[in-house]
Amino acid sequence: MKRSRRAISLIRNDGLNTLIPMNKFSELSNARPHVILPENKIINLGIRDLGLHPELNNFKSLFDENRLKIIQNVGYNTPDFSHFRSMDIWNSASDSDQYLTSGWIGRYIEDLHPNFPEQYPTRDFPHPLAVELGNSSILSTGLKSVTSYSSNNPWDYREIMGDFDNDYPEDLIGEKLKFIQTVTRQSNIYGEALKNSYDRGNNFDNYPNSPLGRQLQVASSLIKGGLESKIYMANLGGFDTHKKQVDSSDNTKGEHANLMKDLNNSIGSLFQDLDQNAQSEDVLVMTYSEFGRTIVSNGSLGTDHGTAAPMFVFGNKVDFNISGKNPDIPTNVVWQDNLETEFDFRQVYYSVIKQWLGGNQDTAENTLFKKFDQI
Repeated sequence: MKRSRRAISLIRNDGLNTLIPMNKFSELSNARPHVILPENKIINLGIRDLGLHPELNNFKSLFDENRLKIIQNVGYNTPDFSHFRSMDIWNSASDSDQYLTSGWIGRYIEDLHPNFPEQYPTRDFPHPLAVELGNSSILSTGLKSVTSYSSNNPWDYREIMGDFDNDYPEDLIGEKLKFIQTVTRQSNIYGEALKNSYDRGNNFDNYPNSPLGRQLQVASSLIKGGLESKIYMANLGGFDTHKKQVDSSDNTKGEHANLMKDLNNSIGSLFQDLDQNAQSEDVLVMTYSEFGRTIVSNGSLGTDHGTAAPMFVFGNKVDFNISGKNPDIPTNVVWQDNLETEFDFRQVYYSVIKQWLGGNQDTAENTLFKKFDQI
């Protein structure tokens, strides 16, 4: 059986200009006149009175192919509007008043691999358990150690330090030195594995020349080249659109449209690449953001920090039915109004672990510290 794999893309996104509730278009026009998209330019999903940003044509194609799952109104209770704190909440899968020093991916991996890192790599797991292709974060930090290999350019792997095998005393200093020795050995083995896999799988160059495009091109090349890592993490920034979210002369243009185009083309290229190499069955792609944007637009052609937003999950095995109701937009909306959260983001994580990533019976609960209703 082939290993299942997942790529994660992180975004801070205006959900109401990404997935538009057309049944509330009049209310949206009143609430956000500075950024509202022209109704005739929105891509009609053909279901549930929903439309997509004009740049998301590949999203529409994947939706029509039953390979896009949309989950509306995802967030958490008592949201924090600090980028740093809210990103920690999403990456650690904590409550808003709970401070964790580990990430949910790290805890998931450690639950499946309790002897990591001391006894790894092994014959059954010769490759990194996870690969971070963008900025490193708490996401893959476990309770004992960091569980991912971070690399932006696996084609240019260079050994930083030679392996060494020393005996150290059984004290605190000795434990730290042994850990450095283990990490050095792992880094050299894993780095060589990434380079070899990338070289074998790098046969498709129709990706956008952007950070996200390059990250997903690397992830796909590694998968096609035989790397057995289960989780790949990518990052797309630039969504903090307080101003110039749209072009003053055309709301379908501007910073947000450029980001939508990059995300759309990168995801489209990824699945085109995987389809051509018969790897699509093994891959699930999930996008998420630390928060959404305000219902009301501001006078700087932008939006401010908000609450709930949609999540997108791509793959050949997804349940393509849309989860969640269309966002409710008040008629007399004011700046303080925000979208109501319908799904806790950890319901999505819990569902992904139970339905895709796998593990033992208790892995999802051990990872997230409690049970959640599945989607």
